Amino acid sequence: PEPFVTPTVADLTDENVAGFLDWTIERGRSPYTANKQRATLHALWRAARRSKLLEGEPTMEKIPTEKRVPEAWSLSEFARILEAASTAPGMVDDVPAGDWWRALLLTAYDTGLRISALLRTEPANLDQAEGWLRVKASTQKQKAEQVFKLHAETLEAIGQILRPDHKFLFPWPYDPKRRVWRALTRHYRAILRAAGVNATKRDLFHKIRRTTATYLADKSGAAVAQAYLGHSCASVTAAYLDPTKIHAIQATDVLPRPECVEGETLTPTAR
Repeated sequence: PEPFVTPTVADLTDENVAGFLDWTIERGRSPYTANKQRATLHALWRAARRSKLLEGEPTMEKIPTEKRVPEAWSLSEFARILEAASTAPGMVDDVPAGDWWRALLLTAYDTGLRISALLRTEPANLDQAEGWLRVKASTQKQKAEQVFKLHAETLEAIGQILRPDHKFLFPWPYDPKRRVWRALTRHYRAILRAAGVNATKRDLFHKIRRTTATYLADKSGAAVAQAYLGHSCASVTAAYLDPTKIHAIQATDVLPRPECVEGETLTPTAR
């Protein structure tokens, strides 16, 4: 193999970026992942240009991706997931696994938080008496602090696992780097399978976030869901809303049905 060469700013060219993205896809990664890499490289490129280390702007377009309809859990599906989670065997740290998973999933549903932000929440961030959970800006992707009102059922579930000596509200000792949640995902997939629901990559923790956004938008509007999820624009939130679970007027509700009028005859159209 060729020896590793440390890349330099001068290597930021459209040709090199395109080659890297081709290599990313050839390794089996999705076009979505490749486009994330492209965005990072273009951001570095523009920063170098502002510092006068490079000239010109990146011009490579995004790799075309399929636009998929967002999917959220139905209420009955999520109830089955909670039931399966409650019977998870073993322990998580010094807490019964079933209690830990139920508390985690109920909090994820109430807040719509990203899993990394949720697992970095500390016991001091929870006001049990008033039912508010405060999430620090430093743990959020959008770098903004938020507060969430938790349901009484969720507060009761958290109370079952709360320990004064825990550093985190939901201690998880099996992914020590707390960046890539491989063990957490593996255990959650087992819960999904036990619940009899899909357990693909699109059915993991972010699907709970889409579920929260969908039902919130159904009851209070997309703008409320956007603010709740901390999205920067409405188009981002739109990619989270499952149209099959929002009670909007459908075309078939208003379209007149084609039907023949009694006694009407069809006249051939001249060509």
